[in-house]
Amino acid sequence: CNCHSTSPRRQSQERERAAEKKFPWWTALLLHGYSVAVHGCGSKFNVMQRFAGTLSCAYDVVIVNGFDRSLTARRIIDCVGEAFLGRRYMKLTLRSSSAQGIARNLLLRIAELGDDEPPVFVVVHSADAGILRSERGFKIIRTLAASPRIRFVFSVDTAHAMLLWDGSTLQAMRVAFDEVTTYRPLTREGLSISSSIAIVSSLSNRMYTEES
Repeated sequence: CNCHSTSPRRQSQERERAAEKKFPWWTALLLHGYSVAVHGCGSKFNVMQRFAGTLSCAYDVVIVNGFDRSLTARRIIDCVGEAFLGRRYMKLTLRSSSAQGIARNLLLRIAELGDDEPPVFVVVHSADAGILRSERGFKIIRTLAASPRIRFVFSVDTAHAMLLWDGSTLQAMRVAFDEVTTYRPLTREGLSISSSIAIVSSLSNRMYTEES
């Protein structure tokens, strides 16, 4: 009898800690203009939250819970716009009634800020769920990712997730895939919660809630 066998929960925690060693590599990819898609068996929620916390030490981060059924493409645009422009962003929303139009106006305004403006990182949990699974929803993501000042990190949970996006989309967004397998149950991702999105300022450096 192996009395010292590691419990499944402990194994998941060890795998999550091992994934943290990839954070410098992911950050380097993002700073060089790539998007990062994290795939593998099990929930990546804790890993993604920790990575968001690491990024928030130096940059503004928008965290998107893609598994939330109440999430809208417009809400994602609004949070990214507020992260860059603060209250000035509201003026852009008056120039167009469509989400796509507002996104294009936002990119023009960000471009005017100059190359010295630090990037905003968008961390998306479960990009293969909810509104982001639709062509309309992901079209907004692709539009925002066209800006060199906006970089995306996705987690995907289903085995066929990579088939959701065509080759031209992956190439345009310069998506780099990396595997993180935790074997942790998709408990959090199975919920529809009201806090679908959050802006984390590099100044506030908030703490994050994780699954134990």
